Parts: sequence; structure tokens; C-alpha cells
Amino acid sequence: MKMANYLSVPVCGDDGLIREWIEILSVGQHIVLEATGPFASDPRDNNIINDRFRDRRKHLEIEYFYQSPKGDRDLVAGWIKDLAVLEDGLWAQVEYTEAAKKAIMAGECNYLSPMFLLDPKTRQARALWRAYLIKDQI
Repeated sequence: MKMANYLSVPVCGDDGLIREWIEILSVGQHIVLEATGPFASDPRDNNIINDRFRDRRKHLEIEYFYQSPKGDRDLVAGWIKDLAVLEDGLWAQVEYTEAAKKAIMAGECNYLSPMFLLDPKTRQARALWRAYLIKDQI
């Protein structure tokens, strides 16, 4: 499977508070900035992603800025604890470390960037692979 990693969603709502649930993949076509090209998702895809997430039987780590090596506990910004498939898209329940909350409230990290694995033939999203806490919108 190919990766698509150029989505970004705000971690705070309009009220400036950190959101516990974030829509990480809306239904429809997604345009990305790099060579991976556009990809699509629909409710069926989101159910597949949700099922694969549940099959993992553990939370997905949120890393900082695309830089930390997988599994480095000192650089974990938080976890995606659960997913929910709603009519408009795929939503993630997130929990941040205290250090990440401070960075978010200080404006150092403003977006969550989920990375999905794509079916190479159909370009449909098939699995949530990683997630990053980043400063600027992509």
C-alpha cells in the first residue's frame, strides 16, 4: 500500500479549546501536496479503516513534527484512543500529553496530521498508519 500523509486538521475548536474528537478524514476527494497524488474516501473506506484500527487492539501514538522515531516514548505527543465513523467522515478521539497540551495552547502545535495507507490501484484510504502534531497547516 502507498502512503498519503498530507492532511492537517486543527486541534482546537473556534473557542480556542483543545478538542477531544477531531474529524481526521472527511468523505470525498483529497488533494495532497507531494508526489503521492490525490486520494479518496467514502463511508465504506472509513469503516475499513475503523475495523483495522480496532484490530490493532492498542492506541495509535501521535508523534511530533514528522521527526520522532516510532516508539520513542519521550517524543510521544499523545494517542488516538478511538475512531468513530459518522456520516460526514472519520473522527478520532485524541488524548495529548501535558507537554503537548502546553505546546498547543502556546501555539507551537496547531494541527493534527494523520497518515493513511492507500490501495495503490484505487487510491482509496485503507488504514490509519501514523499521526503527527504539527505547527502549520499543510
